[in-house]
Amino acid sequence: QPILDQAAGFICRNAAACELLQAYGVEPARIHHVPPAVDTVRFRPATAQERDQAPDRQRGEDRVRVLYAGRNTPEKGITDLVFALHSLAPEVRAKVTLVLAGIEGGIEAPGLELEFLGAVPHHHMPDLYRLCDVFCYPTYPTPYWREQWGIAVMEAMASGLPVVTSDVGAFWE
Repeated sequence: QPILDQAAGFICRNAAACELLQAYGVEPARIHHVPPAVDTVRFRPATAQERDQAPDRQRGEDRVRVLYAGRNTPEKGITDLVFALHSLAPEVRAKVTLVLAGIEGGIEAPGLELEFLGAVPHHHMPDLYRLCDVFCYPTYPTPYWREQWGIAVMEAMASGLPVVTSDVGAFWE
């Protein structure tokens, strides 16, 4: 509570965060809704030549690269994403690579190609989006956490990727 009382103001990325601060007693005049933004010069759709730089395409393979960028925590829904992809028909699943940015390992999915990238510096993310075909962000709420806004979703959209998210948080406001 001392932080709430002493802060000159608060910047919120979405209406839900603004409402939460008001519920904690912060006066509306100290709450500023500033939607997140993405640098659309850096985060832009891939050219055909850039898309062809993906490792599997360089090997002559025609694969769909599904990108997830985030932590490997239960609320981020990575287990659900792996399960969903593993549930694809075998002939479809055989053409999918799940690219995991921010995750170094610890996930097993027999029959599904996983590419663990570990921590990816933010300045490398524009190139990573351009190498992939789809972005998935399967987050879900828990009793003590709710997705406020995944900036990666906006970066992926600015990069021209189709985006699949769960229906929680600011994605559905």
